Amino acid sequence: MREATRRADTRVERDEDDQASLMSDETDEEALEAELQEDEALDEEDAERAEKYEEDLWAQVFDSGSVRR
Repeated sequence: MREATRRADTRVERDEDDQASLMSDETDEEALEAELQEDEALDEEDAERAEKYEEDLWAQVFDSGSVRR
């Protein structure tokens, strides 16, 4: 049991080290945050457009008489 716990602890430490090495010490956190916010705004805009597009498609289907209500 202790061996399994020790291996799990070692694996967690290695994962933390790997994640830490992915981000440079020189990373501009403000620029990163701004980019993440921009990405979120684009995602929201995409979702709104997708919803509008689907609504328009259904309206066209119903208006064309292809589907009866």
